[in-house]
Amino acid sequence: MTVRRELPRGGGTVSGPALEVADSAGPRQRAPGGQAGDDGPVEDLEGQVLGARDLHGAQRTEAKRLLARARRQLSEQTYRRALVLARDSVLLSIAECISGAQAMEWEPMPRPEFSLATIEAAVAEQERSGRTVEPAEGRSA
Repeated sequence: MTVRRELPRGGGTVSGPALEVADSAGPRQRAPGGQAGDDGPVEDLEGQVLGARDLHGAQRTEAKRLLARARRQLSEQTYRRALVLARDSVLLSIAECISGAQAMEWEPMPRPEFSLATIEAAVAEQERSGRTVEPAEGRSA
């Protein structure tokens, strides 16, 4: 007999062994306005990452070093995002999750606004400094 269950948020179903794995993980408490358990202490999230990845021995020690380094270098919000990614995305390495969280934090610089006034001011500044700009049509080849 195959047991089927619909997944929340998405419209898929899980059956067979995948359902058993999902059920054996146990229900997580959902924090208001966030993901399950994301608002607790950082140490709890770190433990969840190590538990979800089933790390032991040297692998666990190396993961703890990597997380400690990231914790020192990242803002708390970015570090939490990295932990949530590492906990929930076992297809990515912990280092990739940290890089992904940093990339989510990046904001591009605003594009400069060019107006007639700013262009005229730049030309006037160049003329005052003794440098002149020739129009493209006026150049000889």
